Amino acid sequence: MGILDDYLDPDVIDDEPVGFDKPKDGTYEFEIGDASIKKWENKKGEHTSFVIDYYLTDPDDPDRDIPKASDFLTLPDGDTDPEDYTTAEKIALRTLRDRYLALGFAREDFGSIEREDLIGLTGTLTLKTGAKGYQNVVQFSADTVAEKEVEEEEKPAPRSSRRQAGQTSAKPKAKAAPEAEPEEDDEPTFRRGTRRRAG
Repeated sequence: MGILDDYLDPDVIDDEPVGFDKPKDGTYEFEIGDASIKKWENKKGEHTSFVIDYYLTDPDDPDRDIPKASDFLTLPDGDTDPEDYTTAEKIALRTLRDRYLALGFAREDFGSIEREDLIGLTGTLTLKTGAKGYQNVVQFSADTVAEKEVEEEEKPAPRSSRRQAGQTSAKPKAKAAPEAEPEEDDEPTFRRGTRRRAG
């Protein structure tokens, strides 16, 4: 009698490899699915990152299941003097600035943006894997923009059912953003921009 006999039949375990999928490099339509603060640590200490998750659609094959992509933006500690920001922190803040501006937020409103203001906004992005193997968003443009002053019922309805319905095509007009690759020894203890493929 084996230790797992009371729990499972070994024959039901599939042959899929363990791990997480990431989307192939290329250009996709996106819908922002979530925005959150993540705490993580590595050998250099504890860190805080702002993570924006993008649900992706292939304009040429809207029904194809694609792993999500993410912006993984490591934030400086609130007490850190801006003169002491690391290169990675400066790149993350510039990337965040570019994302917010592209999505239609005024710079003076950056501090008041809520998670709900981001979810459902759509556009086009391009993914590219750099020399160290990290995948980055290198082009980004929005086809719906934030309207913070508009009443909720007047806002465009979020396309939360992108995976169930056909998509409208986005028109890419993006400029290349600086590629933000963390140093190899700074990789967080959780993976960025990935999810388990369903089924």
